[in-house]
Amino acid sequence: MDFDIVSVDRGKYPDEVKLLVAVIDTSGNFISNLAPENNPALSRKYFKQLIEIIESKKYPINDYTVREIKSSSKPFDISLVLDYSGSMSGTPIKNLEKSCKKLIENKNPDDRISVIKFDHNLVQVIPLTKDKNELLRKVNFNEFYKYGGATALYAAGDEGLSTIDTSANNKMMILFTDGYENASFPYYETHSVTAQQLVRNARSNNVKFNIVSYGEGTNEIVLQFMAILSGGKFYNIRNHKHIEQVTSEIPKLTRRYYEITYKPTIAGGFRSIELVYNNNVSPFVSVQTQACMDESYNMVKIEEDVQKAGNSNPVIDTLKNFSRLKPITDPQVIALFDFNKAIILEQYETSLKKYTGYIKQHPKTEVIIIGHTDTKGTVRACLKVSKKRAEEIKRYFVNNGISGNRIKIIACGKSHPLWKEDKNEIQAKENRRVEIIILE
Repeated sequence: MDFDIVSVDRGKYPDEVKLLVAVIDTSGNFISNLAPENNPALSRKYFKQLIEIIESKKYPINDYTVREIKSSSKPFDISLVLDYSGSMSGTPIKNLEKSCKKLIENKNPDDRISVIKFDHNLVQVIPLTKDKNELLRKVNFNEFYKYGGATALYAAGDEGLSTIDTSANNKMMILFTDGYENASFPYYETHSVTAQQLVRNARSNNVKFNIVSYGEGTNEIVLQFMAILSGGKFYNIRNHKHIEQVTSEIPKLTRRYYEITYKPTIAGGFRSIELVYNNNVSPFVSVQTQACMDESYNMVKIEEDVQKAGNSNPVIDTLKNFSRLKPITDPQVIALFDFNKAIILEQYETSLKKYTGYIKQHPKTEVIIIGHTDTKGTVRACLKVSKKRAEEIKRYFVNNGISGNRIKIIACGKSHPLWKEDKNEIQAKENRRVEIIILE
């Protein structure tokens, strides 16, 4: 048997914490009757010990209860937040759409589902809806051609939250992404645009993030902490064939699970929670999860540490010259360009106006503009084009009333592509980008 802690409910902290635990056999089937109501002592044969680990010190929990939940008393409201950025083209988006269709087809009759699609745009395809036939009719899973841009991950997560935040039902988000956050900032007036804001919003509304990270191009550490802090689970998959397996597994966990309830030993923040169990082969196997019980978490610090650890980040050395200022977001893609061109396309005017407005409203901010190209051409030619692109964005800001003294340019050429091998036009266009960092 395999035991897995899939959720931490801190809604009644500090009085109690609840762990949702899945127990499955080698074929993936749920194993029942490990905690019968008429024989509560039997649960200790399998759920042998519970331990909190705080700053490397172990605190055994002596008083905890285990019960099997065969059918949740309240239905679930589930927000599907789906990444339609350019990197999802081809097989990944086809597998994601196929798995989401199956999830809707097999949903519990009383559950409601909302669907958000996003690249740098946010589209609420359908609000919370119970009727699966209506869901399948209104959610067009064959329109990737409308998307293919950058990744407004945090704003999209917040859009998903807005569909379920006032619900009285159990609430859960399934957030699927294959990329870094790089396009949320234009939504700063209406949505969360940082991981800190998004996590705070999720915790205040008791929404658990089940985050599915696909491929090698995601900010795995940040996504994992987002899931942990919301009380949900992080899934890291590399093979597109596993997309369906994971997305079908998550809703099942809302119907059949074991609930462990206990009172925390010490008040405060981060801790690991360890469950020691008997898997019928070994009597002392353990599984751990992490949780933060108070509001002491700092996603900004986590993101900064991840950036500093990334040797390929072109702005790290430049940021040293701005010791009194700090980035307010991750690098944001402000525009993509046609091959060998430095002309700003009309479709980016809206976001450029948003950035202009923010910079004007905050006169102490400074700006770094980073130009890139795709992988075609000589190093010298690519540096020249990337500089022209960055200068064109700077010129836009200056023409709209922002002092050029507040703006620094970095030309990267083809040295820092999002796609090391841009095999198709979508990948090449994602590489032909200008990024912006606002510091304050």
